[in-house]
Amino acid sequence: MKKTANVIVIIIFISIIFGIYILAQNEKVRNENKMAETNINVKEKKNEKAKDFVLKDLNDKEIKLSDYKGKKVFITFWTTWCSSCKVQLPYINEVAKEQNEDLEIITISSRRI
Repeated sequence: MKKTANVIVIIIFISIIFGIYILAQNEKVRNENKMAETNINVKEKKNEKAKDFVLKDLNDKEIKLSDYKGKKVFITFWTTWCSSCKVQLPYINEVAKEQNEDLEIITISSRRI
């Protein structure tokens, strides 16, 4: 009787772990789908200069786009209430890690966007 109870407990435990795994995979797929929905086809515009702008960073220090002259710059806008924006952040972090010093990433967050 005790063996049967132990087997049942083990089966329940394995079922719970498997269920958690399936839920996690579903969440990952949902996030990837959200990311795909928010992708925008952007054509590279060579030799076209972006207009300079000035913003303050988290330490209240002014940064200008022109500070990054000669570098590749990826700029993204997001807000804390935008779920698809939050989904993008881990992917942006992955790109940042892969590019190392070849790419500067500027994320701009505002409640007013």
